[in-house]
Amino acid sequence: QNIHSFMKYCTAVYGKATIAAADYQLRGAKFVVNDKELLPVPIPTASEGTLLDCLIPSTAENSNLQHYDKVDETTTPTQSSEHRKRICQHIGISKEEDIILFANPGGSMKILRHVIALDHLKKAVVLCIRGTFSISEILIDATANTRPFCGGQAHSGIADQADNLWDFAGDVINNCLEKYPTYNLILTGHSLGGGTACLLAIKCYYEKLVSAEVFCYAYASPSVFEPLDAAPKKAIANTINYIHDNDCVSFLSMANVRELLRSLKVVGENKGTLLEQIRVIMGWTDPSKELVDAVQHEAFTSRPNITGAPKSYVPASEIIWMRGNTDIGYKAYVFDPQNLPEIYIDVDMLKDHFPPYYEEGLKTLMVDIN
Repeated sequence: QNIHSFMKYCTAVYGKATIAAADYQLRGAKFVVNDKELLPVPIPTASEGTLLDCLIPSTAENSNLQHYDKVDETTTPTQSSEHRKRICQHIGISKEEDIILFANPGGSMKILRHVIALDHLKKAVVLCIRGTFSISEILIDATANTRPFCGGQAHSGIADQADNLWDFAGDVINNCLEKYPTYNLILTGHSLGGGTACLLAIKCYYEKLVSAEVFCYAYASPSVFEPLDAAPKKAIANTINYIHDNDCVSFLSMANVRELLRSLKVVGENKGTLLEQIRVIMGWTDPSKELVDAVQHEAFTSRPNITGAPKSYVPASEIIWMRGNTDIGYKAYVFDPQNLPEIYIDVDMLKDHFPPYYEEGLKTLMVDIN
């Protein structure tokens, strides 16, 4: 249940258009919910307070609460954000006062867009971090160097995002956890948001930032940390990453991109004549033995890491790879992050990265399990 419900958070943080796309993907055009046809959401049995109640005492001059879109005692129903309503609807939060949305003041990219929610049904404070749709942006990011982070080495740009986000939102999160000391902290995100969530899980345990148990549900997280045994064991044990079908993002680190480029170079050097290429592309013949041998030799050639650009991994206890099949739906395969297969190119790798397809795969798996 959790793996699908927290993916819904990740879809929702992208906004109304992505939520509508997920509705369409899962149920068809006639079931797409608009702002005037919101469905009822579960209401907790107990009369809990709201996230806003946790934040009222926070009156410090340096509070970042002013940068969030929220419902408070000054908000009338007509002023209530339609964007916020759709997010509540999609993630199953009954009270709009239980979520706040980072408003990204001035369009700064120092702080990733995010949602903080008080989820009474799951007994959790949830921090959901938005990522990116763009494979090209991630591929560029994958070539970044690493830097020291919490006892290991982390992707420098994403480590900066994790640090900046906690500096910005940490007080708000701790205020909520202090009022609900039995609640867990859930970190979740898709794509670059997933990588940031993974590093935040490490940071929370390594720096002892919260007293609560921390769990991370990442979707399409890039490879952002090494070595895994440098991270707190609890952070790794409580983190899971999910890959949808041919999405390549979780395979990306600078070292892996270098391996991909070397493989492509080998193919270019051994591709044969134009006629031979056409015959292979059309499926009339298999690749030449020379090409196969050259690619296999490259694949099994061990090369040393480059300083500042080691082979990194998704810092998780396991990676669940959902593979689609038109006859049987989806099957899930479990991998150790350090034994994930090598990166490869597929025509669907961009499409399969989109949140609606993750929702579809996880929903299908959940139905099969039930």
